Amino acid sequence: MAGGRLGFILFTLKKAKVKIDTKAECMFYSKNKKQKGFTLIELLVVIAIVGVLSAFVFVSLNQAINTANDAKRKADLSAIQKAILMYSVQNNQDLPSLDSDCDICDSCPEACENLYSNLVQYLPNVPLDPKTNSFYKYNALSEQNYTLRSILSNNDVYEYQSETNSWNTLSG
Repeated sequence: MAGGRLGFILFTLKKAKVKIDTKAECMFYSKNKKQKGFTLIELLVVIAIVGVLSAFVFVSLNQAINTANDAKRKADLSAIQKAILMYSVQNNQDLPSLDSDCDICDSCPEACENLYSNLVQYLPNVPLDPKTNSFYKYNALSEQNYTLRSILSNNDVYEYQSETNSWNTLSG
């Protein structure tokens, strides 16, 4: 189609008695020829830009997932703490278990004696860590005091102490 236009232009110029050089005709045709597609350099630049942007998105997404997991851990420990409080209110201020450094589960190897069975009426589904599916830790300090613990995404320890009724984050 470009050749047809060029022929028409050359025909029109010859009719007007304009002298046309063959080299000029070739240069005219090659300069106006439209290229289709992209060069290799353009493609490599676009691929590099997409790679850098996807790296930023991946890092941001990973941080958001860690923040969400930590929020779930904190909410889970708060729910366990409230279940223990409800149990102790209805049972003369006794703790559901006097074991130390054990998991809050039914039949796991490091289970606290009676803890799961005493809490299940207040917390039907005892929560698990969102990333590792491991159990949260319980530790009876005395007949009235206990701690609950979880490891956060940055390896800090998030802990509830009933003696001071406080939540603390300890560097891991």
